[in-house]
Amino acid sequence: MSRKITIKNVADFPRFALVAALAVGSQWGIAQEATSTEIKLEEVLVTAQKRTQSLQDVPISINVYNGELLERMKLDRITDLQIQEPSLSFRAGGGPNQVRLGMRGFSSLVSGLGIQSAVAVVVDGVALAMDTEYALEMADVERVEVLKGPQGTLFGGNSVGGLINVVRKSASKEFEASLDLQISDDDEQLYRAMVSGPLSDSIGARISAYYKDRDGHVKNLYAGAENAGGEESVGLVGKFNFDFSDDLSLILTADYRDFVSYTALITTVNDVPERAAAVGGEHVFADPFLINQNADPIATFEIKGISAEFDYQLNEQNSLAYILSYREMNNQTLIEVDSSPARAADPMALPVVSLRMSNLGYTPHAEGPSAVIDSEYTTHELRFHHSSEKSQWVAGLYYRDFYQRSPNDISLLAKDSFIAGSAAGLPDLGVGVGVPSTGEYIAIAIISDAVVERTEAAAFGDLTLRLGEEFEVFGGYRYHRSNLDLYNNSRQILTPAREPFFRVNGDSGEFLVNAVDQTILVEDDKSSVTWAGRLGMSWFPTESVNLYSTLSRGFVGVGADMSAAVDPASPFLDPTASVSMEVGIKSSWLNNRLSVNAALFHQDSKNIQIAVIPPGGLTARARNAGELESQGIELSTAFQINRYLSVNASLTALDTRRGGLLEKCYFEQTSEQGCNIDQDEDGVAEMQDVDGYPSVGTPDLAYSLSLRYDGDTLWKSYSLFGMMGWSWRDEIQFQLDGDPLTVQEAYGLLDGVIGITNTDETFELSLFGKNLLDDYFSADKKQLVNIAGRVAVSSGREAQRYLGLRLVKRF
Repeated sequence: MSRKITIKNVADFPRFALVAALAVGSQWGIAQEATSTEIKLEEVLVTAQKRTQSLQDVPISINVYNGELLERMKLDRITDLQIQEPSLSFRAGGGPNQVRLGMRGFSSLVSGLGIQSAVAVVVDGVALAMDTEYALEMADVERVEVLKGPQGTLFGGNSVGGLINVVRKSASKEFEASLDLQISDDDEQLYRAMVSGPLSDSIGARISAYYKDRDGHVKNLYAGAENAGGEESVGLVGKFNFDFSDDLSLILTADYRDFVSYTALITTVNDVPERAAAVGGEHVFADPFLINQNADPIATFEIKGISAEFDYQLNEQNSLAYILSYREMNNQTLIEVDSSPARAADPMALPVVSLRMSNLGYTPHAEGPSAVIDSEYTTHELRFHHSSEKSQWVAGLYYRDFYQRSPNDISLLAKDSFIAGSAAGLPDLGVGVGVPSTGEYIAIAIISDAVVERTEAAAFGDLTLRLGEEFEVFGGYRYHRSNLDLYNNSRQILTPAREPFFRVNGDSGEFLVNAVDQTILVEDDKSSVTWAGRLGMSWFPTESVNLYSTLSRGFVGVGADMSAAVDPASPFLDPTASVSMEVGIKSSWLNNRLSVNAALFHQDSKNIQIAVIPPGGLTARARNAGELESQGIELSTAFQINRYLSVNASLTALDTRRGGLLEKCYFEQTSEQGCNIDQDEDGVAEMQDVDGYPSVGTPDLAYSLSLRYDGDTLWKSYSLFGMMGWSWRDEIQFQLDGDPLTVQEAYGLLDGVIGITNTDETFELSLFGKNLLDDYFSADKKQLVNIAGRVAVSSGREAQRYLGLRLVKRF
């Protein structure tokens, strides 16, 4: 007797979908193939171990995403991957260029500079040095590999949580070109173009470009002000292949990107009555897509880079590879602190009000106070590869020379009662001077100029040895040495916001007499030696099953505090060290129609590096934040049901615990809620013990499920295709202090695409929908009491439903 299964209400859908995901499983983005004579999964090749291998042979937990499928599902950027990749977490930063990725419990708490992300991104063999470079447009990409766990042996530091390996398409053997037009009902226009082919018998080229223009999705009620969340960007990538001989080749790659976006902090929970009156009522706070602010906070960045990859085949078994790269970036963010219509001439009785600009600062900007990042770096990597029937190994040298300068200028008005409270350990602005409370405004300027120069050198090797037909053992080691030079000159100025000390001029101000003017100067350097390694074995009981176990160690190198609130006694952060034990299985079944991959892991990490803005603060402060223990399971499978239909799913379940640190109490936290440690012995508890608390920015459970259909010919030479993707994430706590108001509740996203294409795939027309159930979620939540509200959030474009059309013409 059979029993009918029904979904009685929408709330039951996540549980129903989870059961389906576990029953079927998936590697979501892997391309499947079904030939006329055989239905099977397509073999997926990866370069996760610096050599080309079948995914099923690699002893690493990996998910792979096909570039063309990413484009069909409107996953334009690396940050969009977290919609379908359950092991990946993303937290929005202060601007669209701040990409904070996390994996295996490592949510990259890097709001400032001077330290590196815990998740690395590698593009065409070059490891990017900064998370501000991670805002990549994934156009003309062949595949994206998501490697989980420490990958430091072959890829170096800042990959303790995992690594994202982006492989762009190379020049084709025959001429091809394409035009791609996308429009959406939230006023986005996206244009892409590509041309590829041989220039001669020995030279090939591939050039791709895009232009994107989208209006802001966060409405600004202030007359004449820009809506927030929109962007205008342009990008270009060129790849040139040179075959000098059968044994010697060169791939020359150049890329450029220019990006402009308007950003905003969106207050959703009010802190003071004056703020509600200033923005026009509490109804503004009830809508996470609504603001009322007079300034237009704008983020701009320009990135350019070039790389040259030489490959020389010495003989059938041995080869040399050398990659040289140079990259530079300029990023500027204009800051609106109070997120309201208040201005210097009319502060509307708010506790803190932004000044458009002042007569102080290193790099005054015509439109307001600014935070600037200028960076450039060069990398060299030389590798020797050996491959034979019994062994494969690689040995190499690596060097990176990195320079970064960040001048910052923040000017504002703050009630003196707030500054006095800052000295008492309440939310502060990074100004370490107490001021008696008289009820007037104080003019404040926080000015800093910080420079970091980092040199890194490493030697590494990795060996895989075949023992008979069924066993492989592997191991590797990386010796890493770095030197960090820090220059940090910060100046903090306070003076009464009235003449003769200060003069208001509309939205701006002029400091005339500085009542307090203090400077912190740090000039120091630090060297460190650390290492990464791995050791493990694989057992192949059959040709379609790979059982493996791996012990690995990764690291994040020494960090520096580049904030205006730097402590001269401890400006550096100790390196993070992480040790992971992983056991897994990779298997294929039903004549390669079904793949089932799973991994269990336990990971211990010490000296976690973070740079976060403290509650009520303005400047991110870098520090070591104790330990992190994480363990969990990762599942991914793919099933080709028939020639036309495939089902895919992935799941990540985590159990994380923080240890060895105290955190500030969140706003109005009581002793019963854990605020019971008086660290500064002033009679008032201001700290809490968070030992055993879960990691932040990371759900305990996340999974995705997708259905893909590639149909037979419907009419003449046209066929139907479609995809439907469902992803679900458990609740997420965004802040270290455990504030219950900074928790994002569990949510699910349903995306879909349906379209037609002709037999030779030279024409494609599709309709796509994102977040079809219109389920809101925040990409970050901050506690900004007396600054921008009790809670301020980041509402991304993906947090609401939108639809679009895509037209592709290939030649």
